[in-house]
Amino acid sequence: MEILTVASHPSSRHRGCDSGLERMTEPRGYALKLLRAKDHIQAITADVHRWINEDIHAVLRKDDPESDLWIVEWTDSATPPLMWGAMIGDFIHNVCSALDHLLYDLVIANTQRPGTRTSFPIASQPSDWMNFVGREGGPPWAGASPEVIEAIQELQPYKLTSKKARRTHPLAVMRPLSNTDKHRVIHIARMKLAEKTLDFPKRIELIPPDKIRFTGLKWKPTGTLVQPGTEVARLHIHARTPLEEDVDVNLQVPLRIVVGQRGKAPDIDLTILESIMFEVAYAIDLLELVGGLEPLTNAADTLRAVLEEQARQAPQPVSRSPLQR
Repeated sequence: MEILTVASHPSSRHRGCDSGLERMTEPRGYALKLLRAKDHIQAITADVHRWINEDIHAVLRKDDPESDLWIVEWTDSATPPLMWGAMIGDFIHNVCSALDHLLYDLVIANTQRPGTRTSFPIASQPSDWMNFVGREGGPPWAGASPEVIEAIQELQPYKLTSKKARRTHPLAVMRPLSNTDKHRVIHIARMKLAEKTLDFPKRIELIPPDKIRFTGLKWKPTGTLVQPGTEVARLHIHARTPLEEDVDVNLQVPLRIVVGQRGKAPDIDLTILESIMFEVAYAIDLLELVGGLEPLTNAADTLRAVLEEQARQAPQPVSRSPLQR
């Protein structure tokens, strides 16, 4: 998640907006689960902004007492809260459950009885789909109409031609995230330096500017994992007069949050959560139509409107760090 630009990136297939998802009058489990997932992603986004704005994350330290070279170094408070892992797990649980609840209702809509194994399949490879087809006791979509089964198959990651596209498809990422959270460990969140943009460049401002200046600013490469003690940048600081007070530093660094398992390099960008939610919402929109369920709303566009409004209201995070002499 790019901390400086928390915004949704929905597919172009989602258009318009309808708030009917919030106004449902019947207890459809898949819609309630999707709404709960939306609550979780909003909470995570809000917590990211609160955390980056309220805590001091970087300090300047001198590399050599006899030199004017200073290092911008991340502090111990720069590790994202462990609770984010539990919040991510709650989000993943709800989006997975939304798809399972949806298929359950689609089987009932087809005048069939769902079974204990009724669940939404996710196949990243053609062989995965064939394993579902040949599973003892029947496939997980047993009882759904042929039209629904065909639509579910078209939603599968394995339908994409590129191996990378299949691997990074939101549904392909969602399932292992869910299994890890449910059965193994809580995910951990970390930060990496992100690409600078026109709206949010990398920037350091020294205060008071009339007494101090810097030259030779060099940033660490994009993608550098930011942990306590990580060098983010280095610069030469020149004081015009001897300083009798501390120097304040306004540090603006584009960051992104990445997720991974404990003991492994975090490599999943947190923006995938929004992509997962929109993919699930799109599946709901499509399968309601194909499966004969009365559409509650255009779920994908409803969520997009909510998140875009949140992004417009989000403050710009800037880490302010004292100069340690």
